[in-house]
Amino acid sequence: MVRVAFALVLLAFAPSAVRACSTCTVGDPTLTVMGAEQPNDGRLRFSGALRWRTEREDDGTRLVERRLELGLAWSPVTRVTLSANVPLVSRRARFSNLAEERSFGLGDVDLRARLLLFRDRALAPRHLLAAVVGLELPTAIRTSGPFEDDPEQQPGTRTWDPIAGLTYGFFRAPFSLSTVAVVIAPLTEGVGRVRPGASARLSTRAQWQPWEVFGFALGVDARVDGREHTGGQRERASGGAIVYGSAGVVLAPTEEVVIDLRLSLPAWQALRGGHEEGAVVFVGVAIDA
Repeated sequence: MVRVAFALVLLAFAPSAVRACSTCTVGDPTLTVMGAEQPNDGRLRFSGALRWRTEREDDGTRLVERRLELGLAWSPVTRVTLSANVPLVSRRARFSNLAEERSFGLGDVDLRARLLLFRDRALAPRHLLAAVVGLELPTAIRTSGPFEDDPEQQPGTRTWDPIAGLTYGFFRAPFSLSTVAVVIAPLTEGVGRVRPGASARLSTRAQWQPWEVFGFALGVDARVDGREHTGGQRERASGGAIVYGSAGVVLAPTEEVVIDLRLSLPAWQALRGGHEEGAVVFVGVAIDA
């Protein structure tokens, strides 16, 4: 994972004279992270992100998860943006008796389409409202071992998960705001005959960009999970809610590259099942082609 992070940094600072200026084409100088970009006919964007998080259970088990997420977003026309996100997931569980269980593999691929519903003006818009529909695919590679039926120890749930929601963006340099609200509703059983509960998620990010190539960001991420079902039976010790607060910076070493650095900490959580989620560290790179 360290080698991958180094490669992402090298890629971000690599010369790219043949690429188009991402902010010039939309008439707005705001540095946008992956998923918050302004739509533009033919825009193509690649991304790579490293996400590190921890989780602790009441029995003393500690989970460390590292995710490498490779993404692609393409706008065939201005009003439509198609995206794909492919995760590689590494998990390590350390139990109270000091035993460890490790897993690594492909996670569940996420496919989405964003349809622009409202834009106040064509060039340098201040308000953008869009609908999001998508599907999370059961592509996770199931790892063998004593915990092969435990979804918490696998790279993904291996369920079919439809996604629907709305996004809103406000742009008035040097300030910007982006909000994403989605509902994920798993339809099928996956690992261990578990069908995860429906999940409502809200992510809001406010950004202040005092310089053309550097900005500061604050955010709030909230998640409410319904109870999961195992073999058709509802699990009472599952689901719950959590709210994260985040702070970070965004910078552009070149006109085509945006680097996103974030630290998120749980501000409040009421999760069932005797576990607590910890800090999340995020390092992302988005490149306009």
